[in-house]
Amino acid sequence: MKLQLTALAAAMSLAVSGATFATDLTDLSDSITDTRALSPTAGLVTIDTEQDGNSNTATVTQAAGSTNTESRVYQNSDGSDAFVDQSGNNLYSDVDQQISDDGLADVDQTGANHRSRIEQNGSADSSATVSQQGGFLGGNAAYIRQANVGGAGSDNSATISQVGSGNDSGIRQQSSNNIASSLQVGGANESLIVQRAGSGTGHNADVQQYVLGNTSQIQQGPGGTSSNHEADVLQVGFFNDSFIEQTGTANFTADVTQLGTLNESTVLQYGAASTGTATVLQNGFGNQAFSYQY
Repeated sequence: MKLQLTALAAAMSLAVSGATFATDLTDLSDSITDTRALSPTAGLVTIDTEQDGNSNTATVTQAAGSTNTESRVYQNSDGSDAFVDQSGNNLYSDVDQQISDDGLADVDQTGANHRSRIEQNGSADSSATVSQQGGFLGGNAAYIRQANVGGAGSDNSATISQVGSGNDSGIRQQSSNNIASSLQVGGANESLIVQRAGSGTGHNADVQQYVLGNTSQIQQGPGGTSSNHEADVLQVGFFNDSFIEQTGTANFTADVTQLGTLNESTVLQYGAASTGTATVLQNGFGNQAFSYQY
């Protein structure tokens, strides 16, 4: 059945979805930051690393069996690298790179109930990666923010990989030509990606979620004049939900593949009435698909 939406109804739908989306991402960021503040003081193991200047490297290792430990890395420099490896339960990692052209942040957490936050301000040509392996104990959360505060904020990549159940993933990128990737294996996971636009040639977002109860939301383009956004979502399982919103001037591509039952797909493309492509493939029964180009 083909669904058509009036301009007013579409605007209302966009307003509600956009507001909910922004709230979800903000809540995720706040919850991860709050975890550090709520860390217990008794028996807490903390590693603090602060570096100024360019081309620095920080390496933090908290070995297997660690519990209630945290790592904080602050680098005020260009061309610096941060590597964090944590294994255990209830771990927290915070990597903060300022004016981080050619910066690299890599966080690897194994266990359960982990929180990871990476922030790269003024970043250009920088990379941020979080890997959380939680078995099926779940409770992990990861948030990456790459912003144009004090710098370009463009040509960056952010990757989050989570294995377990009950995982939350959030990526926020500003300016232009950024790449975001989220992989979640488990149940009841949530992936949120926001790529705000500058005047460049667009963003790329890729989400893969397996098993059941997963939710994916991608928002590309608000706040700028960029074009050439691409969003790809693959969900295998059932009770999945996919929401893609693309805003800008032209040349949008949205590709959604959902295999299973009771999946929902929504694609909104604004400013791409003649140069937008939305492809949805759903295999199963009880699925709903809505695509809107304006």
